[in-house]
Amino acid sequence: MRIFTNTSRFIISTVIFFLPVLCNAETKSDFPSSFSTVKAMIEQFSDYHEEKGTFKIIKEKPLHIQLSPIFYEGQTKEQVIGDVHRALIYGVYRSFIFTPVNKITVTAIPKEFNRSNTLKYMNEYKVSVSVARKDALDLAKKYLKVSSFSELVTSKKIQDIIYPYGFSSSFDEIYHNDPHAVVSRDRFVNELSKKQ
Repeated sequence: MRIFTNTSRFIISTVIFFLPVLCNAETKSDFPSSFSTVKAMIEQFSDYHEEKGTFKIIKEKPLHIQLSPIFYEGQTKEQVIGDVHRALIYGVYRSFIFTPVNKITVTAIPKEFNRSNTLKYMNEYKVSVSVARKDALDLAKKYLKVSSFSELVTSKKIQDIIYPYGFSSSFDEIYHNDPHAVVSRDRFVNELSKKQ
């Protein structure tokens, strides 16, 4: 005697598949975490690399990471500061969007690729922020009218390739310091740093 029909099997398997996601959304954050650790997330997104020295875990508990955008000699001070601020936003918000971490310290310190083909830290531009999940979300709510971290990401199509986890348009404007952004990137980072 057959107890389950094909339809009921489909419904049961669907519920079982989504149950961990639903539980995770309720217990850990408002957005299902895609990665168990920040390190796994960084490795998957490949914007920063441990082997190239652009990503480093300084301390596991409490979590403290370092991100290092790379520059070539001759970049302006404004360009360097801009990328340092982008690295801070990236480290904080990507971590809260895609992992269950509740607090993080992100240190952004750029590296310069000089004429002798060596990389050296540009210590004069080093900046750190320590932020709790709730405080980072409160700042996003203040300027972007969102209620959850999931609203800060969206699918984007670039040259026929779909990137499922791009920043939303309004958040991307802040991230890239677009003149149409609701708040300047410098002000956003300044307020983020005051959450410590």
